[in-house]
Amino acid sequence: MPKDNELHLAAQQGNLVQVHSHINKYDINAKGGNDETALLKAAEKGHLEVVQLLLGFNPDVNLPNEYGITALIRAAHFGHAAVVKALLKVPSLDINHATVSIRLLLISSDLAVFIIRSTHLHPNSPSPSQYPDPHLHNTLE
Repeated sequence: MPKDNELHLAAQQGNLVQVHSHINKYDINAKGGNDETALLKAAEKGHLEVVQLLLGFNPDVNLPNEYGITALIRAAHFGHAAVVKALLKVPSLDINHATVSIRLLLISSDLAVFIIRSTHLHPNSPSPSQYPDPHLHNTLE
């Protein structure tokens, strides 16, 4: 199994300075632990500035981890609406690419929230009641 490199760790921690320092040293699509890219790790934690920086280097936004989860799905799963919106702007994004089913719910003209339902989510994924965003939590129940 691949190990996280310095770019993965910096992205996961939301350390913009370190991400910028390491971004040219590693393949932007390199997979680390759980086959996760730096983009997926940053999206999971809701680190918008890191996600935006990574997107500037044209990563494959559709690369899934070992469970078939993409950065978009992970960001939506944890209620990071700003990250979801940033990912939605990527022309190559394929919301049908992953193994989970996703429905896009437009709340207003500028806010999108995803409803995710699947039996393919990792067993350690939080239940809807553990979502940090109460609006997303209410939408999912």
